[in-house]
Amino acid sequence: MTFAWTIVVFGGCADSASFKREIFLLEPGYQGPFIAIYGQAGGLKPERRGREAIYRVPRTGVLRIDMSRPGSGIRTSHYYAEPTGRRLRNYHTCIEMRLLIDNDSAAVCWAEIQVGGTNIPYHLVATVTDRANLRKNYERTQVVLDSVLFKGSGRGKLPWREPDARDSARAKR
Repeated sequence: MTFAWTIVVFGGCADSASFKREIFLLEPGYQGPFIAIYGQAGGLKPERRGREAIYRVPRTGVLRIDMSRPGSGIRTSHYYAEPTGRRLRNYHTCIEMRLLIDNDSAAVCWAEIQVGGTNIPYHLVATVTDRANLRKNYERTQVVLDSVLFKGSGRGKLPWREPDARDSARAKR
């Protein structure tokens, strides 16, 4: 399946509140950390398609965005760029993904959405992975997150844990 995009480069100062959806285009087959950091001078400006902000994510998975944080209620989607154009399924957490994924296709599991804090900008953190590499890619995401946002202090690392009975019960609801 070919996924065609009609894209207009949106120059100048973008008003993030005008967007209803953010689309993140990943390199075909990419697995690993996804970190979007907003409010980064000199960062990437979105390409615009109607009310959608479209970002091409670098091979590192770390995307610095020269735009303020998105408005509340904005939807996000991750796609592999050409040639597949496949949309990746989203899971609220990596534990939910471990419990519910029923195949070995890559998907996105969210680690955190932060409003920032003292010297910490607003950011999104997720892991792009298949089931077989979930733990390895989750741990790699935590190391990159800690390095990029917390300067290697260890504050940003959330250790992996396997789902337990409480997680299983919540996932069945």
